[in-house]
Amino acid sequence: MKAIHTQQGVCVTENIMNLIFLSRTSWRDLTVWLKFYIDSKHAEGEDQPFIHSKANELLIKNANIFDSIFGSQSVEEFSTYSLHFLNYAGLLIDAQIAGDLSSVEAYLGKLYENSERTASFLASMNPYWDEDVWREHLHQFNQKLVSQSEAILQGEFGENAEVFGKKLNLSTIIGDYYAQGLLEYLMYSSRITV
Repeated sequence: MKAIHTQQGVCVTENIMNLIFLSRTSWRDLTVWLKFYIDSKHAEGEDQPFIHSKANELLIKNANIFDSIFGSQSVEEFSTYSLHFLNYAGLLIDAQIAGDLSSVEAYLGKLYENSERTASFLASMNPYWDEDVWREHLHQFNQKLVSQSEAILQGEFGENAEVFGKKLNLSTIIGDYYAQGLLEYLMYSSRITV
């Protein structure tokens, strides 16, 4: 076993570091695929099913990382929250495009409710994650997704690019928080061999 980093007598293997890196970058990847998805929905592109499936693949990959750390009992709940996010986001964008304000409000509520449950779930899985921090991160992520879609709807493509840049920065912050929490969990919960 090749040790990459040692802290307080704990060796972190190359495989673990790769897992942590993948978990960190998955948030940025999701942001990029969501950008494609939002753009495609507004353009009524025929590539929507392909882009949706790529985002789903990314969520499944993320669930597999989650499974390898927290076990299969928790991965089903994690996957459910992830897939609900993608579905509610798609329905919300469809409602925005249709100008159906009552559906926009309903799906926005579902998106935020899902974020609340996700934040609570993640904090319950890992003592190195805080529910309030997750709630704030996920709410900001939702806000930026809605803002991106609204900017396209209003023809404000410069604003769309600006929001996307902010969302990329946020995804880096979220990815760092996610990965740091996983690393601390592995290091201090005796999941890594000494």
